[in-house]
Amino acid sequence: MIPAYCITLTSEPQRLEHVLEQRALWGAGTFEVVDAIDGRQHVVSEHAGGATMWPVELVRARAARLGMTEEMNEPGKACTKGHVLLAQQHVDAIEAGRMSEADYYCALEDDFAWSNPSALKAFFDRVEAGDAQEYDVIYLGYRGGERRHVKAPIHRVWHRIKSQLRTDPDAAALEWNEAQRWPGRPKGPLGLQAAGRHLGAHGYLMNGRGARALIEVGSSLALPADHTFRLVQAYDLARFAITPEKFVITRPELGSTIRSEEEFLRAAKRFPTT
Repeated sequence: MIPAYCITLTSEPQRLEHVLEQRALWGAGTFEVVDAIDGRQHVVSEHAGGATMWPVELVRARAARLGMTEEMNEPGKACTKGHVLLAQQHVDAIEAGRMSEADYYCALEDDFAWSNPSALKAFFDRVEAGDAQEYDVIYLGYRGGERRHVKAPIHRVWHRIKSQLRTDPDAAALEWNEAQRWPGRPKGPLGLQAAGRHLGAHGYLMNGRGARALIEVGSSLALPADHTFRLVQAYDLARFAITPEKFVITRPELGSTIRSEEEFLRAAKRFPTT
């Protein structure tokens, strides 16, 4: 069974109680509670992501091309670092021979809730059978991008043309990737769709390639986790998908301070799914 890890502040009783309830609902199989860094109490340092790590200046410059200019605070850095550390743990397991590059892990934030645990376990079994290997990151409960877009072919052609008109190679690459990445028809036996730039860090699967890309882009902690994922996708470092069913949902009553409902609605309009 694909291992699941939930990042939470174990010092907050309400959040920990909720996570333990969800673990009980999960039943058999690995479900590990990971103690998060409390950015309200500590200064959060960047992760030593290696020689290929994107520096803060590069991350912010490339994110600005996509309209992502949000300033980071310590809680935001702590959230991103929690995801990067899980990715590093997975890469370490691969390099130690305990996992393969194709193996996935499941990452969850503590405001998640299962919508259908038994169906998700069946989905995990099919993923482990090799039905999802064309994707590196699979959102299990995406938000944003939910309106249908009936002009996807026109969108793809338009961005191909724009890529040829750009004089800046970096901007041209972004346009080309946008043309290739735009959501299309369901693929494969799992009915997965290539994802637009969704919000979905509260529940996802990630393999070795996805983990390495997240470490490369996210180690500087220059962006919130959701936006870091979007940047990874925009520069075609990993292949993203969404599931046809939302297997995990969010519990906004737990008081997340990083994303607002208005942002989810803006994403739905800007990055629709076919």
